[in-house]
Amino acid sequence: MVYFSIFFIIFYNSLIYEMHPKRKYLILIISMIVFILAFNYQMGSDWLNYQRIYEIKIVPYEFKEILSNNPFREERGYILLNLLGRKLGLNYEIFMGILLSFSIICILKIGMKRANNIYIFIYIIILKYILIASLEPTIRQFLAVSIITLGYSYIEEKKIVKYLLCIILAVQFHSSAIVGIILYFLDRVNITLKKVIFLMLLFPIFLKLIPISLEIISTFIPSVERFSAYFTNIRYGVSISRGLLRNIYNFGLMILYLYFLFFSDAKKQKNYIKNMAIIYILIGYFQNQLPILFRVQEYFVIGFAISMSYIGSGTIFNRKIKYNKKKNGLIFVFLVYLIMTREVVNNIYGNELNKKRYGEYKNYFIELILGRAKENFQEKRSGYERLIRNIVEEQDRKKRQLLMERN
Repeated sequence: MVYFSIFFIIFYNSLIYEMHPKRKYLILIISMIVFILAFNYQMGSDWLNYQRIYEIKIVPYEFKEILSNNPFREERGYILLNLLGRKLGLNYEIFMGILLSFSIICILKIGMKRANNIYIFIYIIILKYILIASLEPTIRQFLAVSIITLGYSYIEEKKIVKYLLCIILAVQFHSSAIVGIILYFLDRVNITLKKVIFLMLLFPIFLKLIPISLEIISTFIPSVERFSAYFTNIRYGVSISRGLLRNIYNFGLMILYLYFLFFSDAKKQKNYIKNMAIIYILIGYFQNQLPILFRVQEYFVIGFAISMSYIGSGTIFNRKIKYNKKKNGLIFVFLVYLIMTREVVNNIYGNELNKKRYGEYKNYFIELILGRAKENFQEKRSGYERLIRNIVEEQDRKKRQLLMERN
């Protein structure tokens, strides 16, 4: 109910903005989003590991030990932030709330600068990225994506050294941030509709060549072999087989989003933003063929959300039909909201695991006021971790049973 209240408020304001472009209640809406998402309590799964690091694993270490020889699997920058939080005496919920607030605000801020209809941008970026990144939380990559957004101005100013410094800083929180280098060079390329069609044909071949190329290179440079798992192991992304109807649906979405991009004012924006959107759309369709694509698409989602904020300026194949252009725009807005709301409902409430992790919303401050917040990590995790594990095991059992029945 909490999510849908926010979604309705954003939806209502996006329609009003299409008719009267005023950013009414924007700061209030952003404040509500930060309060709800940044200070969620006992949600997702990754917090189990991150709170364990913050409250138990990090305790014996000092800054110089981490700087000289980081003993953690997590990147050095994130571990140093944990140490700083501990030294400042912050509890885990406040520490994580600060990091999530920073990430959310950084991303929404770029939308305020670049988006046409800011409310559509907010809606799409929340549904496509911020919601799960905050609730899970995927905080290391979330921080990396947020830091890269701070370097967008350097792309436009063609200051490659300063942009690379942003990338280097982002890599200290998640190694995948190296993908951000691509964004700088995207600004120098104009991907037309014809080139997109060519890319759609080339993309599957390219995906097949990556693992093969790594295998060949690893025969000469054995250390490269460890990277092949990132492209073949489902652990690092999403790789699923689709039925015919699902393939048709996903192909239709890809075509629809590309239509909105090329037949609205979105095509007039900065090259790197438009090209980020194109890559995100293509990844959305082809990600089931290569697991790692699921992990890198976050670096392109902001361009997609900015581009889709122009759907109110959509035309019928660029025909200038003035008397119904605004009506067409509102229809397009309704259509995108319908599609994406259906996706988020299915993702959150479509299976028991996600319903438990994301559907039963709790806020730290509300739980604190009601006396239900637990300060002891062992007490906090025990029942929740067991419940999540049982749901996962039950889902795995059902999948195995289904496979046996099919065979």
